[in-house]
This record gives sequence, structure tokens and C-alpha cells, in this order.
Amino acid sequence: MKLLVLVVCLGLFHAVHADALDDARVAIEVGDYHTAFSLLKPLAERGHVIAQLNIGAAYANGRGVEQDYKEALKWYRMAAEQGNANAQVTLGVMYANGEGVTQNYNKAFSWWRKAAEQGHSDAHYNLGLMHRDGQGVPAAHRSALVWFREAANQGDAEAQKNLGVMYLQGAGVQQDFQTAVKWFLKAAGLGNVVAQYNLGIMFATGKGLKQDYGKAVKWLHKAADQGYLRAQRQLSYMYHFGVGVQQDYIQAHAWTNLAASQGDDMAARDLDELSKLMTPDQVAKAQSLVLEWSGRISKE
Repeated sequence: MKLLVLVVCLGLFHAVHADALDDARVAIEVGDYHTAFSLLKPLAERGHVIAQLNIGAAYANGRGVEQDYKEALKWYRMAAEQGNANAQVTLGVMYANGEGVTQNYNKAFSWWRKAAEQGHSDAHYNLGLMHRDGQGVPAAHRSALVWFREAANQGDAEAQKNLGVMYLQGAGVQQDFQTAVKWFLKAAGLGNVVAQYNLGIMFATGKGLKQDYGKAVKWLHKAADQGYLRAQRQLSYMYHFGVGVQQDYIQAHAWTNLAASQGDDMAARDLDELSKLMTPDQVAKAQSLVLEWSGRISKE
């Protein structure tokens, strides 16, 4: 579930406020949230919906003012009641998470439904989650599928991944590996690690497409490079036994080490066994690869 950040949309304001709004936008861009808050607060008090949305975000994120979820809720509600879909989505998130208010899935559902009627993709996605998980409504995979598809068609990678999982498992729909692959490809192209991992496994097993270990390794690499533990474990196995790649104990050790560093006990045991097959120089090279990968990730 997604909480909106501080953003100014100048196009929705009357021209008479253009200078103040432009100054607020610039202040936000340079991180001067105190100035942005002081410029937007008077406008919000006069009922300007986007100013209300941004004041809500300021209180929610503690930017330019002390963090206060109750105040954030108040300003988000003002904007939501004026029909602002972003405010409606965020208000739903706060009710779902119990931020500034007693947790209430029914009210979260109500606000997301209002935003969904305006075509808001995050609202579609969140309604899909509620129907899938039975939060605020009875669990209903078919309904979840409908909402996820609405969000997926708007380019939401998480919704695309969830559709892929549902077709893969036959949850709320007839099992269809090829359709699962279609949605995983869309989500994976947007960087979704679970979709990338699932494509790797499907290429390795030949589910929904022609078995291709080389492509399996490609997709597993993409997910493993983003730190996805299951992909790191699978990739270490493929390098260890030369599946889809030339056998390479150094790469296998490096990926096993990375998985073990995330608390994978099986990887930790495999690391000890793998080290026995390697020379000290090979182990040192593998450890160097781990340091290189960790340094690259920390910079990102």
C-alpha cells in the first residue's frame, strides 16, 4: 500500500496564487520544507485542495513541521472530501495502517473505492490486495483479479506480478502458465524482483515457455543483483553445478555467501561445503566479488 509524498501540482490552482505556489514547488525541490509549508498552509486553510494534500503530506512525513499523523489525516480528509483521488488513496492507507486513527479496513476500502472510480491505479491495486487477503471484505480471488488487472493495465508492476502469480497458481482463474509469463515479463521489465525470479524458474522448468537455462540464469541474475535471496540461492546452485552456465565455484561461493548474509541457514551450510572444494585463492576471489557487489548496492 502506497503513501504519497510531498508534491505540488501548480496546474490545479488559480492563477492568483501562482507566485506563491511556484515558490513552494522550488522550495520542495531543494529540500526547504519549512518554507514550502509556510507558503502552502494559508492556501490550504482557504480550501485549496492540492495545498491541503501537500500539508497532509508534510505532517505525515515530518517535513517542514513535526510529524503528526492526526494532523495529516485531517488535511488529507479535507482534500479527499473535495474529490482529490491522491488524498483518497492516502487516507485509505492511513486507515488501513492505523496511522493517526484507529485501524479500520472498512473505511480504507471506502476511500479506495472512491479513488478507484476516478481511475487511480494505486486504489485499484490496494482494492486487489484487500480482496485477495480478505481485509475489510470477504476474500475473493476473482474480485482481486479484476482490481489487479485494472492497475496492471496502467503499468503497476506489483499488480502485474500479482496477476502472474494468480495465473501461475490458478487462484481465482484457470491456471495458465503462458498468461503468467506474459504478466511476469511486463513486471520484470519494470524491475520487479519477484517477477524476475519467477521467470528464471519458469525458464528453468519449461513452464509456459520453452525450457532455456541460459535465459533462466539471465532473469535470476537480475533478481539476485537486486538482493533477492531466493534468486541468489538458485543462482549459486546453477553456478555450482554448471546449469545454464559454465561451472564456476567462485561465482557459486559469492552468491551463496550473499544469501547466507541474509540469514539463510541452508546457504550458510552450503558455503562451508563449497569452500572445501576451492583453493584459498578462489575463496578470496569470491569474497572480493561479494565486497564489490555490496559496494555497488550501497551506492544505489
